[in-house]
Amino acid sequence: MIRRLLAPLISILCFACASAALGSGASPALGKDLIFLMPWKTGSSVVTEPATAPASEPNTETATEPSPEPVLTPTPEPTPEALAAVVKAPTALLEQVERLTKLLQGGYASGREASIQLVDLGEGEDLALVALSVGGSGGGNNFNEFIAVFTAEVDDAGAKQYSLMDFLHVGGKGWRSIPKLNAKVSRNIKSQKTLIAIKALEVAGDDAPNFPTKPVTIRLSLSEDGRLLELKRP
Repeated sequence: MIRRLLAPLISILCFACASAALGSGASPALGKDLIFLMPWKTGSSVVTEPATAPASEPNTETATEPSPEPVLTPTPEPTPEALAAVVKAPTALLEQVERLTKLLQGGYASGREASIQLVDLGEGEDLALVALSVGGSGGGNNFNEFIAVFTAEVDDAGAKQYSLMDFLHVGGKGWRSIPKLNAKVSRNIKSQKTLIAIKALEVAGDDAPNFPTKPVTIRLSLSEDGRLLELKRP
C-alpha cells in the first residue's frame, strides 16, 4: 500500500529533477540523453547536420593557351653602306650595282649574289668588274649570270663615282657559271681594247643543270667606246 502511494510521488520527483537539470544548462551530451528519455521528444532528438559536399579536389589541369604564331620579321635588304663594309667596295659602286640588279630582276626574279673586282689599268684609269647572278626568273629555279663593267671618274668634290659601261649575259642554268670572279685584265695597245679573261665552269656530260663541272675560260673584249663582247674560242 505504501509503495502504491509512493510511486506517483517518486515519478513526480524524477520529472522535477529532469526539468531542473535541463533548466540549469546541463552538458549537451546529457541533454541529448534526456531528450531520448522523454517520450514526446522522440523523433526530434536526432539532429541531422546539413550534409556538406565533399571538398572538391583542386583542378590540376591548367588551361593551356595556344602557342602564339611566330612573327616573321622580314630580313631587311643590306644597304650599300653595309655591303661596303663587307666586300670592301666603294659605296658609290655598290649603289650602281644595286640599280643594275633591280633592272635585271623583273617579275619574280631575285638577286642572288654579286662579286666585285676592282682593276687599275694605270694612268688614272680604273675599272670595276661585277659578276652578277640573278635567280628565280619567272618564279622558277632558273638563274642567269651577267658580267658588268663600270668605269670610275673623280667628280669636282674629289669623290670617285662609277658609271655603267656595259653588261653581258655570260651564264645560267644548264649552261655555265662563274664560281669566283678573279679575272685577268690586259690592254691591247694597238686596238685600244681591254681584254678580260674569266675562269668559269660549263655544263657537260651528265652534269646536273645547276652543277657544271667542265673548266672553261670566258674571254671578253671591252672596246674603247665601252661595248662589251665575247670573243670566240680559238
